[in-house]
Amino acid sequence: MLATLPRGSFCSSAHPRVKRGGWQSKLLPSIAIMLLNLCLPSGALGQAVYGSIFGTVTDPSGAAMPGVKLSLTSLERDTSTETTTNATGNYELAHLLPGRYRIRAEAQGFKLSEITEIPVHVDQSTRIDLRLQVGGAIETVEVSADQVPLLKTDRADVSITFDQRVILDVPLAVKGNFTALELLAPGTSILGWQHASSENPQGSIQINVNGQNWSQTTYQLDGTDNRDPILGIIVINPNPEAVTEAKITTQNFDTEFGQALAGVISTQTKSGTNSFHGSVAPSHHGGGSPIPKFLQVPGVRIPIDNFWTVAGSFGGPIIKNRLFFFGDYVTERLDRAAAGRFNVPTTLVRGTCLNVNSAVCDLSEYPRQIWDPASGNTVLAFPNNQIPENRISRQAIALLKLMPAPNVASTGFNQNYLATGSDVFDDDRFDVRIDHILSPKLQYFGRYSFADFRRYAPPAFGDLAGGIGLLDGFPGRAPARNQSLALGFNYLLTDTLLADFRFGFFRYHVNDFNSSYGTTPAKDAGIPNLNFDHGLTSGMPFMQVDGQDG
Repeated sequence: MLATLPRGSFCSSAHPRVKRGGWQSKLLPSIAIMLLNLCLPSGALGQAVYGSIFGTVTDPSGAAMPGVKLSLTSLERDTSTETTTNATGNYELAHLLPGRYRIRAEAQGFKLSEITEIPVHVDQSTRIDLRLQVGGAIETVEVSADQVPLLKTDRADVSITFDQRVILDVPLAVKGNFTALELLAPGTSILGWQHASSENPQGSIQINVNGQNWSQTTYQLDGTDNRDPILGIIVINPNPEAVTEAKITTQNFDTEFGQALAGVISTQTKSGTNSFHGSVAPSHHGGGSPIPKFLQVPGVRIPIDNFWTVAGSFGGPIIKNRLFFFGDYVTERLDRAAAGRFNVPTTLVRGTCLNVNSAVCDLSEYPRQIWDPASGNTVLAFPNNQIPENRISRQAIALLKLMPAPNVASTGFNQNYLATGSDVFDDDRFDVRIDHILSPKLQYFGRYSFADFRRYAPPAFGDLAGGIGLLDGFPGRAPARNQSLALGFNYLLTDTLLADFRFGFFRYHVNDFNSSYGTTPAKDAGIPNLNFDHGLTSGMPFMQVDGQDG
């Protein structure tokens, strides 16, 4: 396996904008490392993607048996590989896809021995020892793997493995969120705060492991890096339907995971089998409104929650016993009701300040005294808080026109506006994977993952005027697109020499735009030195009026 190499990463800022990519393969270092790996035993390589079976074959007296022929067959794909025991009766079958297997051992003068339903897990070795019995080759001794103690003797890591059935059936702290599976491992705890959804649309959960910081956990997807180096979160949060196995290691992980200090999450996507299989799961929730009655105002439309999700998967053979495919797709349309009470200029203010026939801008409803700025804001007061029309700036009038009118009666200047809207979050995600077994010695796989997210969060005062977001504080648009590619092949040169190549690439690309991005409201209002273009400097600048009168 090629060691994890330093990744090129970059980020750019454009109102703001985050765009990062990672490579796990550099040409010259990769060639050097691959040549080095050719000198290593096959069992030492590639466990981040594959599993292996090893053990010892003995006769009835317990003596080691060299030269015993062993054949291993995948029960899902019906593919086979063979080996023979060495001079000490030991054997190893490496680079196996996770799943269930059957092993057969045969030697002249002994009964054929067969063990079925052997589990193979990602990044783990399963020990299967066989004791042959004297007899004819036409006689068979069958044993289920359930009757064979599976001991972990090849490594000292502390880990827990979840197969696809557990991943789909176990209730998670956050429904449908794969990273919530990590909370089922001992020593994990969720952090009190989480990244904003605008920069983490994939929903990665920040989880500490054995007291170590969450950002030091490494995520692996099909043996390639799946962790953003800046935020320390997962890039492709896989659809649980697409995962065949996940291993969570919390202590004593192998040195190949050099970036990890807290834990290692190794995830393997599903591959196709010799039979076609698929699933479709549509769901809909909604119809109610989470906005409390005391916030609601007669005549103001109250939005409702509306959640649609459709998830599906399909896989099978392209060429039986050799070439397999698997794919999955998830689409979500989430409309979340949001509302808030805010202060806006009163009807009296709007009726006088925006009225060209009014001699004053009347702020008499506000208890705080308004001072004439020409006197240093400390000497001369405007009588009854009424500002003469010729003292009002045209910029202030232009901004006032952008603000909504009050819609809550009998509240005066405080909490006189109820803002409502739907926070829209749409996403489309898919994975496709191909596995090709060209021969018992040569196989390769390829997997591509794509996730597109689109969020619109309505601000309190409309798109142009802006204001705080109604749901979680974020106002505006947050489109994001994450991608991941994994390629790998391995070739068995001899029983003890293996060439293994792995290439991984990911792109983490998020954009945050305020609600007025692309417009020039400050420039249009006559405020100088702002909104030079329709890109980086566009939109409404930040303004804040302190105090309950503001």
